[in-house]
Amino acid sequence: MVFTTSALLERFRLAVVPLGLTKHRQSLPRLAPVDGGYARNFISMWQPQAEALRKKLHHPFLFLADEFYLKAGLPFPAIKEYGDFPQIENGVGMVPLFMKEAVQALKRVRPIGVFRATVVTGVSSFEVVSEFLAQVAAKSGVDVVPLAVENRLFGPSITVTGLVAGNDIASALAGYDIGSCLLVPDVMLKEGEGLFLDDVSLDELEKRIGCPVLVFDSTPGGCCKALRTFGRKLPR
Repeated sequence: MVFTTSALLERFRLAVVPLGLTKHRQSLPRLAPVDGGYARNFISMWQPQAEALRKKLHHPFLFLADEFYLKAGLPFPAIKEYGDFPQIENGVGMVPLFMKEAVQALKRVRPIGVFRATVVTGVSSFEVVSEFLAQVAAKSGVDVVPLAVENRLFGPSITVTGLVAGNDIASALAGYDIGSCLLVPDVMLKEGEGLFLDDVSLDELEKRIGCPVLVFDSTPGGCCKALRTFGRKLPR
């Protein structure tokens, strides 16, 4: 089967993501990680190209990963620029979609109860998650505390939430006031296995930190639902 260039562009989408450098690189060419300055220059060059391609093709084609905007400290493109989020599993549009869904989720938050809950996240999404949880706490009465977990398995330059390991969470929580429960986004677990990337199980993590671990759908609504579910189980 032969595709023309136009047909290929209709069929496929292109995502550009920052280079992830782990601590395990040995005897390999030296590569520079993406920093804020690089990310700002990259966005200034390629975001206009992405917009031009969308207008020419009548659908989004070129996507820049969320991490570029987080590192650059720049606003994300309008939500419509992501189309039907075809590259969301590659970290494209996760944060803008989270921010959009957070607005709706906060409208539905009601008082839940008085207890403390810790929510673990990756370093790169900490600011966005913190802002959302502060508003959840104000409306629900729950002391919801975000905790950014440094990635020790792959190295501190890997900051995305989905690559945080179980041992890293346990280490980050040593001596920490977790509260009544720990909330873990499901993107940290291997799909269908209930294990973190380093094969630490949820049961093992619970034993090590000494409190219940709740896995939630990695959306604003999923987080609020987990808090409500736990709140209903507490003695009145």
